Amino acid sequence: QDECGLIGTIEYIIGRDAVDATLTTPDVVTNHRMLSEMLKNKMKSAVMEATSIALTQNRLDEIDFDIALFTNFSQDHLDYHKTMEEYLNSKALLFKKLSSDKTALINCDDLASSVLIKECKAKVKTYGTKSNADYQISNIELKASSTAFDLKIENQSYKVKTPLIGMFNVYNTTAAIAVAIEAKQPIDEVTKKAEHFIAPRGRLQSIANPFRAQIFVDFAHTEDALKSVLESLRQIKPKRLITVFGCGGDRDPLKRPFMGKVVADLSDITIITSDNPRSEDPLKICLEVQKGCRTNRQVIVEPDRRKAIQKSLEILEPDDILIIAGRGHEKHQIIKGEQFPFEDAMIVSDLISQSSLLNSK
Repeated sequence: QDECGLIGTIEYIIGRDAVDATLTTPDVVTNHRMLSEMLKNKMKSAVMEATSIALTQNRLDEIDFDIALFTNFSQDHLDYHKTMEEYLNSKALLFKKLSSDKTALINCDDLASSVLIKECKAKVKTYGTKSNADYQISNIELKASSTAFDLKIENQSYKVKTPLIGMFNVYNTTAAIAVAIEAKQPIDEVTKKAEHFIAPRGRLQSIANPFRAQIFVDFAHTEDALKSVLESLRQIKPKRLITVFGCGGDRDPLKRPFMGKVVADLSDITIITSDNPRSEDPLKICLEVQKGCRTNRQVIVEPDRRKAIQKSLEILEPDDILIIAGRGHEKHQIIKGEQFPFEDAMIVSDLISQSSLLNSK
């Protein structure tokens, strides 16, 4: 598995070395240096996450992509881009730069897809549930521990099974399969490999627990991402869905009540807490989130993230699902300009191991 390099949100993989990422898409010099090191390590391909901000700042200049993939578009980064139109135009830069002999893979179920296709000179291939998709998804089966669906490619149907759960992972799995096939990998082999997919750290990461409940840590930190993951967990039909989440400080404040609304609407119990408050007052952020929570369901505000997670574990019952959202793989919390060690998955495991919590059940 050392033939493919990675530059992304969680880590950079260069040969046999993997280091924690500092930026999803680093500066232009770092990008070229890492790609050069991958070549020296005899890697045959590389996968990069191309952020909208990086594209506007020319961090991806002189990188000749063979395949560009569009997953979805929703409100985010408006502290930088100012408007949704500007944000979408920034994403479109990746597809505008593709030459005619390259390939664009587009999620045609997303409303923004038409804008990207219009701007693209490359060969466009689509994926989604629409009947005209080149990679057409149908007959989806969502379960608590696995997912299955049919994928029609060139008039041939393939059964895809994966341990990844949720509708968004149906799209992600299809996207990964489509990229591999467009890179000339055998269709039969690629569709079977989905059975061995593993969720990345902090992406609907399952945490072992003794409570006969399911606990997940996830990176969802936008209204759309939260809606997607919570709707997916709702389809599993838990007894109760409990969500712990917050909003980052010094970032687009307009999205806070919208995030609060979508979480409160889809959760049985909502616990609003800190994410990375940065220079802002954590309680002020929580109260701005709470303004959107128009619901008769239970909403709790606890700015201390560790205490909020502890509270969620104390009220957890068999057959519940608990999701701790917003930070995923992140290992530090930023408060008043200082970084403090804080990794959600480790905090959960630490709290579970405390005898007082176990004895109270």
